[in-house]
Amino acid sequence: MNSTGPDINTKPENISVKSFLFKSIKYWYLFVIALVLSYSIAYYKVRYNIPTYNVNARILIKDEFSSWGQEYFLHGMELVSARNRLVNEIGIIRSFPIMRKVMDGLPDFRVTYNDIGNIKTTELYKEAPFVVEWDTIGKSVYNRTFYFKIISGDKFLISERRFEDEVGLEYSFNDPFKIDDNIIEIKLKQVYTPEFNKKLYSFRINNMDDLAVSYLGNIGLNVEVKESSILVLSSSGTNTQKTIDFINGLINVYIQHGVEQASMTVTNTLTFVDRQLRSISDSLGVSEDDMQSFSTDLNNKKLTIKEDDLLVGSIVELERQKINIQFNLNYYKYILDYITKNDDSKGLIIPSIVDGDGHYGIMSTNINKLMNLYAQRSGYNFSMTDKSASYQQLLIEIALVKQILAENIRSVIEKLKFDMEQLDDQLLKAEGKLSIIPPAQRQYTTIQRKYTLSNSLYTYLLQKRSEASIAKAANISKVQVLDWASRYRVSYTGVPPGTIYTTYISSGIAIAAGVVLLILFFNTSIIDKNDIETVTKIPIIGIIGHSNKGSSNVVIDSPKSVISEAFRGVRTNLGYMTAGKDKIVVVITSSVSGEGKTFCAINLASIYALSGKKTLLLGADLRRPKIYMDFGLNNNIGMSNYLINKATFEEVIQLTNLENLDIILSGPVPPNPAELLGSSATEELINKAKEKYDVVIIDTAPFGLVTDSLLITSFADANLYVVRQFYTKRKQLHAINQHFVEGKTKNLGIVVNDLKQERWGYGSYGYGYGYGYGGTYGYGYGYYSDDMAKNKKGFSWKSIFGIKSQG
Repeated sequence: MNSTGPDINTKPENISVKSFLFKSIKYWYLFVIALVLSYSIAYYKVRYNIPTYNVNARILIKDEFSSWGQEYFLHGMELVSARNRLVNEIGIIRSFPIMRKVMDGLPDFRVTYNDIGNIKTTELYKEAPFVVEWDTIGKSVYNRTFYFKIISGDKFLISERRFEDEVGLEYSFNDPFKIDDNIIEIKLKQVYTPEFNKKLYSFRINNMDDLAVSYLGNIGLNVEVKESSILVLSSSGTNTQKTIDFINGLINVYIQHGVEQASMTVTNTLTFVDRQLRSISDSLGVSEDDMQSFSTDLNNKKLTIKEDDLLVGSIVELERQKINIQFNLNYYKYILDYITKNDDSKGLIIPSIVDGDGHYGIMSTNINKLMNLYAQRSGYNFSMTDKSASYQQLLIEIALVKQILAENIRSVIEKLKFDMEQLDDQLLKAEGKLSIIPPAQRQYTTIQRKYTLSNSLYTYLLQKRSEASIAKAANISKVQVLDWASRYRVSYTGVPPGTIYTTYISSGIAIAAGVVLLILFFNTSIIDKNDIETVTKIPIIGIIGHSNKGSSNVVIDSPKSVISEAFRGVRTNLGYMTAGKDKIVVVITSSVSGEGKTFCAINLASIYALSGKKTLLLGADLRRPKIYMDFGLNNNIGMSNYLINKATFEEVIQLTNLENLDIILSGPVPPNPAELLGSSATEELINKAKEKYDVVIIDTAPFGLVTDSLLITSFADANLYVVRQFYTKRKQLHAINQHFVEGKTKNLGIVVNDLKQERWGYGSYGYGYGYGYGGTYGYGYGYYSDDMAKNKKGFSWKSIFGIKSQG
């Protein structure tokens, strides 16, 4: 016999997969409960889940390179050829003003109608049997849910508490009524049927500002391909038609916004030119009147004027240049005043159409940049806070561009003023030459000069106005819709039913497994072979099944039962442990009371007696004697009487109904059991027993509670340590293992008692002495008459899960 074993302080091994599965069989009902609950929840989710769908559309945005060159084809087109950056356009689409216009363009979004089911609520977009209307409405009624019942073709009920504790307020269709001073009218859209009486509806009047903000967070904007200007707009919702209408409404508003922004630049230009035209028109009228009066006077006096074409042409050209400079000067002063006093781009005019002298190169770039920055800021107003880093950086960039633009304009203004002074000097010299010509000719020259200048400037402004009007007429959207939102661009975004079932059932089983794992982790009881082998190397020499019989004398009452065969197996293995000995002494102990130590002693002794061995069952548990009750004997005399010399060996022996089986009971409980068992009288008693009997089975007190059994083990040829499944704690094996390792207790074997789960060792198990057990419990002896009869009764849930009561 190998007496080596593991250190008693060795930590138990982690639960293996096989061990976990085996131990989990006891808690099969937890897995069944988890499976039923998880499947029920998954079925509920699939049955009543409101599906969500994604709808998208594709648009092509004219980027900052695609429009280059069109302004060179027709002068004036630069007014509507502003360069675009895709990131800015995304910011515009995400802006609150755009989204607010979208909501205004979707009247069906003003009221949300729902069909309230017992579990599921369905939105009735454009399908509600009634419609809520009003002329004006206050904020007090916004976002409040009103429950609605149709009771007839003329009447309906309204409640804010779902009619739970009230019958609701009754009103008539097509008759205005008040809700918090708001006049509302409800009309029935469909023909009344009795089916309406069974329905519960609800409606909510939406705050369009709040609705716009919510849709801002539900819009997806993605570039289809990197470096392209194709933008994919998407949104998700439970009602596909409502989402389609929203996406298409957003595209229409965005396109219109782009056209309006370009038109606004042209309109500003036209307004400025018209203002200049009104001023010149007055001067031109006066000049025409003067010219007409002077010509009439000459005709009356029959005078002729010889024109000095060279001198007049020179003065007219100088005057024309002066008027152009004054026109440009007025423009730049207007722009400087506007950007100084305003913080938007509504009144800005692109200088290319106004300034014909070529000062607008850098100016146009900066004005376009400023207009783009203002557009970007508009997009940030509702997507970022004023304190965010990106927003603050944008404000800094706007201020910087305005500062650079203002400095550029001031430089141009100073240059124009200088040019004006140069022209004034030239005009002064030219006009001095007019003093040498006759007065009438000089007067004619002056009048003609003013008329020619006014007419030339008027024609010039008309040309500018014409160019701006052409640009306005040619203003088209910078957006091309590649794919409108439609039912062909709808995709399901919810979780597939199969995934829901798989997820919930897997989670349920995982939770059940986790619960079982926690139970097993905190349960330190002996459950399977692995629990014993992780603590000790003491061999297992027998496994005793669970017994439902009221008596402990199973072998005597049912000699062909499974349990009887199990004890025959223990007897056989004891033969290997005590090989070569004709007479043997077997000591049976356990950790604590209740593990079946006495049960094993009684039935092991009975098995030996049935085999023809003259057997003595010795009750050495002097503290809590039990054997006498199982045999119906009197405990007034026994081992304790012998140890104190109050009775002889022959006097303490009692006969049983089973041939070859005698008993020495423990006798009256003494005050000093340990001292008595440690006396020489104990050795003397055992020696006398060995002389008279072939087998002596000694039932002792629990090893883990008192030292009584240790006083007797030295007299034993074999020591059996009883372990009870689901009862004995693993740590209770440490003490007996210590004795085994140190060699204090020899020829030691473990008997597992009260086995309730068949797969103790995951299949047939050999117990280390050349004796392997097969069959139902691994005990290969003949047949089991009483048990086989019970096992043939039919189907059993316990048999499915490997749990069987033994008889």
